[in-house]
Amino acid sequence: MVIWIIGKSGSGKSFYGKELIKLIKKKKKIFIDGDEIRESFFNNNLGFDIKSRRINAEFIVKLCGFLERKDFIVVCSILSIFPKIQKKNINYFKKYIQIYLKSKT
Repeated sequence: MVIWIIGKSGSGKSFYGKELIKLIKKKKKIFIDGDEIRESFFNNNLGFDIKSRRINAEFIVKLCGFLERKDFIVVCSILSIFPKIQKKNINYFKKYIQIYLKSKT
């Protein structure tokens, strides 16, 4: 299962993702933060332009899919500005929940 938490910067995606992962009783669970993936896997070599954001987002989709196939519950907080990727996720993952956090920022 992949739980995809999206929203604007500062909307609380990481906060709520970390809280949600604490509530999941299954042992094989993981929290993924889009910014941490950018730093850890791309060594800050990705910018914040559209092309770089797409590369990061597509990598995260593949990573989440890999973990889901290994029977992890994945909670992922990501800006997710690409509607096509969000639509693809519905069919890509076996079980998918998308949460949008609306904020005033």
